[in-house]
Amino acid sequence: MFYDLNIPLPDAAGKAGGHVSSQDWAQIAQTVEQARELGYSVVALNLTVQGKLAPEHLSVWNTTPEFKNAQLSWDRATGARVGGATRSVGRGKIRVLRRLTAVIGDAAQGHSLASVDGAYDIVAVQPTNDAMLLAACN
Repeated sequence: MFYDLNIPLPDAAGKAGGHVSSQDWAQIAQTVEQARELGYSVVALNLTVQGKLAPEHLSVWNTTPEFKNAQLSWDRATGARVGGATRSVGRGKIRVLRRLTAVIGDAAQGHSLASVDGAYDIVAVQPTNDAMLLAACN
């Protein structure tokens, strides 16, 4: 079983055309460094998207800064995944993954998850009603 330390991105990042400010990235970098100091070897930066997922939701990662003592699971220049979630990191470093939480209320929104094929290390679905919970479990 895998566990992840989920570090949420600001709510604005999950909206169409959303972004993460340099001040928010600085705070996230500080949280990642604190997790490393506490002995975590892997953390996941979580983007929560309400409704249908669009390709522009991936652009939020374009402004990711370098994190001290960290290895990203994606290439900052291209956005392509590098290695995967289980790739080991050097001693004293922390692995930073991309995690997506899709909050979905109907089946059409769930189908949009196919557009992120391979872009995220962890994909979570948060259904908003019984029908979507049943669909997610099947």
